[in-house]
Amino acid sequence: MLVQILKLGVVAGAGYATWKALTKQRRIPFFREALQSGVAEVAAARSAQRRGASAELRAFAQQLEREHGEHNVELAQASGLDQPEPDARQVAALRKVERLQGRDYDRAWLEHVARSHRNAIRLYEREVAQQGPGGPLAEDLLPGLRAHVARVGQLQRAAKAGEAAAELSAQDGGSDGGTAAVYGEPRAVM
Repeated sequence: MLVQILKLGVVAGAGYATWKALTKQRRIPFFREALQSGVAEVAAARSAQRRGASAELRAFAQQLEREHGEHNVELAQASGLDQPEPDARQVAALRKVERLQGRDYDRAWLEHVARSHRNAIRLYEREVAQQGPGGPLAEDLLPGLRAHVARVGQLQRAAKAGEAAAELSAQDGGSDGGTAAVYGEPRAVM
């Protein structure tokens, strides 16, 4: 009788271990992808803080680094995973942006961040819709990701307006008729 109880205990223990392993495997894909995306966002934010031409862009990058760093900690704690390093594809995409300078860098960086955030939002929305294990956390983090996309859009519009004003000024030979001041460009006063 004792042997049968021991056998039953071993089988039950093995069943529990298998169930736990399968449950963990089911949770991991969302968390792994979300963490991978998050560490790439932090790397991109650090790059913009060093290389961005616009003070607004550098300030936004600082905010991104802080917020995505916090998100990554939450994701790692919820999943039991360690934070990875950016993968080769993510590093290559950021290096491509980093080859540029000045306004060209800012423009490319904003597009890079907009694309990566749209992809992250789709990932998080899918987890919420599938009611996956990461759904509640994804739902909590989605408003922040959407706010980042909105801010990127604002910065992109401001950059285009500044470029248009600079182009108008260059076409006028520097006499902008006051339009540079409207777009936030400095205007020479004589």
